Amino acid sequence: MQIKLGERLQSLKLLTSLAAFLKNPDSLNSVLAIGASVKDSSIAEQMIRHLLSNPQFAQLVNDGWRPQPIDLSA
Repeated sequence: MQIKLGERLQSLKLLTSLAAFLKNPDSLNSVLAIGASVKDSSIAEQMIRHLLSNPQFAQLVNDGWRPQPIDLSA
C-alpha cells in the first residue's frame, strides 16, 4: 500500500484552514490560508481546467484581464 503523504498533508492543511475560516470568517488571514493550502495542488489544477473550459473565462485569461485595484481609502 502506497501512502501519498504529500496529498494527505495538503488535505490536512486545507481542512485546518477551512476550520479557521469558519471560526473567524471576517479574517483575511484565514482566506489567504485557504488559498495557500490549495496552491499547487491537484484541486487547483482541477479548478483551472474547469474554469478554462468556459470560453468566456478562457478569453479573459488570454487577454490578460485583471480587475480594477480596490480603493482602500474609501
